[in-house]
Amino acid sequence: MLKNILFLFRPPNGTKTMTEKKTEETIKPIKPSRHKTTKLVLVEEDIDLLMVPVVKWINSFPFTESKYCCEGTSFDELKQVPPYIMFYCTNEMSLIRILHWFGLSSSVIVEVSFYHGHLRYVARFKNKRTLKSFIKELERD
Repeated sequence: MLKNILFLFRPPNGTKTMTEKKTEETIKPIKPSRHKTTKLVLVEEDIDLLMVPVVKWINSFPFTESKYCCEGTSFDELKQVPPYIMFYCTNEMSLIRILHWFGLSSSVIVEVSFYHGHLRYVARFKNKRTLKSFIKELERD
């Protein structure tokens, strides 16, 4: 699976990525609309308060969308669900930046799976303490 991920960033034999191909093409610039516009929230979801900064951060990247998240749950000392965020990302540069940030923390594991024709990423934090320290790093930047 790791070879497939690396292939997204480094195509073999000097072939060009889709981004490089599109930038070489001369694309006619799109003129901004002269119509009056307004912001419209299409989906409203309840999000665990501790996860709000992480969700906003993930969704701030182009072509990236968070799907599910949880700040972690402790049923008892033996049964615990650690914090996680599931997201989709179709932009190589956004994905590189996100994985870089998660890579700075040794307590975050990013799982990759193929789901209905798309790569799905799940960042799992070791516990709430590591989630809080990650949020502090985001706020510091």
